[in-house]
Amino acid sequence: MSQNVTQACLFALTAALALTACTQEIEPPEDRYVCRFEHSGSEPTSCGLESEFSDDEVGMHHAGMHHGMAMYEIDRYHGQEPTPEQQQAAEDLIRRSYESAEKNGWFDFEKGSADGYTRLHRDPIHFVNKEFIFDDHVLDPERPEYLMYHNTSQGPKLVAFMFVPRKPLDEGPQIGGPLTRWHYHRWSKLYCLLEGMMTVGHAKDGKCEEGIPTKQSPEMMHVWLLDTPFGPFGKEMDLPLGLVEKLVKQREENR
Repeated sequence: MSQNVTQACLFALTAALALTACTQEIEPPEDRYVCRFEHSGSEPTSCGLESEFSDDEVGMHHAGMHHGMAMYEIDRYHGQEPTPEQQQAAEDLIRRSYESAEKNGWFDFEKGSADGYTRLHRDPIHFVNKEFIFDDHVLDPERPEYLMYHNTSQGPKLVAFMFVPRKPLDEGPQIGGPLTRWHYHRWSKLYCLLEGMMTVGHAKDGKCEEGIPTKQSPEMMHVWLLDTPFGPFGKEMDLPLGLVEKLVKQREENR
């Protein structure tokens, strides 16, 4: 083999290895990172790789409207910075959610109700659209599976959209990389979920009149329509009434 050919081959091999290395750096890891939170606490009680994460129900306690619930936040891009494309995708989802809420009139609670959003079982905040839960759309701001309304002195106010995947065990797409982390809930008691997706009651003696008994929800992600202190995709559910009213007022002044 001539020297020129040898050098060309070495160059091609080096380039291929460099390309492989770069590709490996930007690809998300095969394993996700999981952090467990008590209810909607700000500090995790435990974290680790999903494949190695061990957990039990010890320490689950009654918290607000849910009994014995823990929250698990999952991230396939843990420790990474979002790429420009991921940043743009996250910003586009926020913008499109605001535009959809405005266009569809969902800032008005009565319009949300008229469009098929009904209160989730024993939940004063989440209002679910059964049609959208069981369609094939994912992260579609025109068809959010849930609208989140908080009660205020001025009546219910829209604070966020909540999205879920198509099926109970589907992984939520992190279109914004580390910015768009999903989460799920785990309960110490069996809940009844319609097709494993929508809570419809509590199991009695391990059985459900409707739905299937399970201790884990599907994955979900919030898109907040308020300028919250925890960001536009925060896993938090409950906000102090005073803060909600302040943030709603700021939003309405800027609309």
